[in-house]
Amino acid sequence: MVAAIERISKRTEAPSQPEGSDKASDISALIARLTTEVDQIACEKTKSIQQITNQMKMLALNALIESSRAGALGAGFAVVAQEVRSVGQKVEDIARELETELTGRTANLAQSIEKMMARSRGERMVDLALNAVELIDRNLYERTCDVR
Repeated sequence: MVAAIERISKRTEAPSQPEGSDKASDISALIARLTTEVDQIACEKTKSIQQITNQMKMLALNALIESSRAGALGAGFAVVAQEVRSVGQKVEDIARELETELTGRTANLAQSIEKMMARSRGERMVDLALNAVELIDRNLYERTCDVR
């Protein structure tokens, strides 16, 4: 998904664009770059959250082991360790959901950018074609006036 967004950004950041190129492609390139950055940041942060929750679960497991070694005196500690483990699991699930939703939405945004750029290029081509037709029409009119 990130590779697709990077392809879009590279295509829009072509160095040999004519001076009169549309501002839409510049904006599209900016949006594509920002989308890539948001996706990368989201992935990094959710991976950090998952690492922290893995550490929490490991600490909870160690606490459970120690509470079982303590016997009846560690029963209260075992309850706390179980709760810490369940909270860690909930946080990890939320982080995974967040990552999935963000990557899905950034993928949709990248597709929208692609469509917007294609439409912008199409409109530009239509404008150029209409200008060419007008020039041809004007030249033909001038030539017929010269002939008369």
